Amino acid sequence: MAWLCSILIVCGVGATSYAVGADNTGIDFDRLDDKAQRFYAHEEWESALAMYELMLMERPADCPTYSHAITVNGVLRRPDRQMKLVEQTEHNGIPLDSLFSRVRTEAYALGRPAVYEELLVLIKKNQPWLRRSVDLRLIHYYNSRNDVPNMLALGDSLLSVNPDDTYSLGVKARALLLSGDLEGCVAANKRLLRVDSLNFKALLDVGMIRFRQFERERLSIDSPEAAEARDYLQRAFAVQPTPYVKKLLARLEPA
Repeated sequence: MAWLCSILIVCGVGATSYAVGADNTGIDFDRLDDKAQRFYAHEEWESALAMYELMLMERPADCPTYSHAITVNGVLRRPDRQMKLVEQTEHNGIPLDSLFSRVRTEAYALGRPAVYEELLVLIKKNQPWLRRSVDLRLIHYYNSRNDVPNMLALGDSLLSVNPDDTYSLGVKARALLLSGDLEGCVAANKRLLRVDSLNFKALLDVGMIRFRQFERERLSIDSPEAAEARDYLQRAFAVQPTPYVKKLLARLEPA
C-alpha cells in the first residue's frame, strides 16, 4: 500500500483522499475526479492522466474516465497508449459505441475533432474485424466535415458491401454535388430513390438540379430538363409540401 500512498502524495491527493465510503482501496474516487477535471480544463495533460490512471485502478470499467484518458492521449499523439486503453475497455465489457460517442464529444469540445478521426482510423488498422462498424462512424464524421474525397472513397467502400445503404448513397450524392459533378449527383440520387422512393432530399436535389439547368440555359418549358424538374419537384412536394417547392413548381407551369 505504501507505493499507492506515494503516488497519491506526489499527485497532490494526500491522506485526506481516504474517506469513509470510499471504494475498495480506500481512494476517494470523486476527489480524484475533481482534480482530474481541473487538470483537464487547464490542459495540464500529464497531471490529468496521472489522475485517470488512479481512477481506473479503482473503477476499471468506468467509461467516462477511459474516454478522457483516450482523448488526452490522442492530444499527446500517443496511439500505442490509446490502443492499450481501448483494449482495456473491451476486456471490461464497455460498448465501443459508448466509448466512441464520449471521445467524439470530448474531442469536439476541445476543438480537436481530428483526435476522434485518428482514433477511429487507429482502431480500424489494429482491429480490422471492426472495420465496418468504424467506417460507419467515419463516414458520418467526413460528411459533417464536408470532406469530399473521403466521403466518396468511404461511400464507395460501404456500398460495395451493401449497395442499398441509403445513408452511404446520400453521402455519395452530397459529395458529388459539393464537387460540382451535377450529373453524378443526379445518378446517385436516382439510385437512392430506387431504394427509398420517398426520400425528400434526393427528390429535391434532382428537381433543383434540373430546375437550375432549365433556368440557366433558358430552356423551353417543354424541354426534357423542365419536364424532369417538374416530375421530381412534384414528387418532393407530395412528400413534404413546402412553400418553396410550390413556388418552383409554379414557375414550371406551361403558360
